[in-house]
Amino acid sequence: MTATDWPETIYPVEQTFYIRTRTSSFISSLTGQVQARARKGSRWVAVLDFRLPKSKAAIMDALIAGLNGATGTLLVPDFRMTRVRFVTESMDYYAESVGLTFFNDEYDFDDMTQNGGFLCIEESVPLGLEENSLCGGVFDAFLFGDDGVFLLTEDGDEIWGENVGIPFLTERGEFLTLEEGEPLDIGMEEGFGLEAENGDDLLFQVGGRFFEGAGQPELVGGAWNRLSIDGLAPGIAGVVLAGEAIQTSPGRGHLVLFDVVTDANGYAQIQIAPHIREAIDRQDLKTGGIKVAMRLIDNDAGRNETKPPMTSTYQLRLEEVLP
Repeated sequence: MTATDWPETIYPVEQTFYIRTRTSSFISSLTGQVQARARKGSRWVAVLDFRLPKSKAAIMDALIAGLNGATGTLLVPDFRMTRVRFVTESMDYYAESVGLTFFNDEYDFDDMTQNGGFLCIEESVPLGLEENSLCGGVFDAFLFGDDGVFLLTEDGDEIWGENVGIPFLTERGEFLTLEEGEPLDIGMEEGFGLEAENGDDLLFQVGGRFFEGAGQPELVGGAWNRLSIDGLAPGIAGVVLAGEAIQTSPGRGHLVLFDVVTDANGYAQIQIAPHIREAIDRQDLKTGGIKVAMRLIDNDAGRNETKPPMTSTYQLRLEEVLP
């Protein structure tokens, strides 16, 4: 599809820009009950009003003539959403700033002193300062479990701690220490657990399929009325908001219907309108700045009324071009 881009210097004084849905309905002659169903073919529709001085009116005249009525295609922006917002809450940044520690069976743990937070290795506290803390001390230790099962790093190395660290007490009473500020991926044989200093079990939470996390926010695909996004920080509410718009490919823009929350893997789906009609370009995740491929609805778009001092008025009525 070859389309003419919108002239940068031309802006409307009034705009109507919306999705025209298609439905069919049936009214029962006996009960008056109405049955309605959605049909394919919903599309963007726009009505744009202009008041232009002579220099810009000349640009508009040339644009309309070049479109040749409904035969030409024009990339039309929604002038309410010209600003582009890049989504920056990436998994890479989250992992670097938090330093999550995960088991190799996709579970993480919490020291029960935070409300739903993940355990990260921070400055250690004196022994006994918190009732249910994972406390620091000066010692070296090696952690092992029943039947000679060891805790290992993701690379398979044995885990040792030295100097000031945060000890983890196993069911058999051995300690694991990590250096202050050190993020570490560990693996634990299924069936083993960790305890706080006071003997309480550390709760397990589903942590997703990542260690330390990786990825930048991307639009990765989609089908029908949903887009797939990935590479974001986990558990982010409102990463994309209802009413924002996303460009999925040249000439195809979609309205976001609901606020979006990422899962523990940094993945989410976005419900959109109108439906997807063309292949989606994988791209950095951003909202706004959409341009929709449209055609003129009538053959009188070039009509203009001109008043002194040489100000011309135009009204363009357009609808989305469907493949």
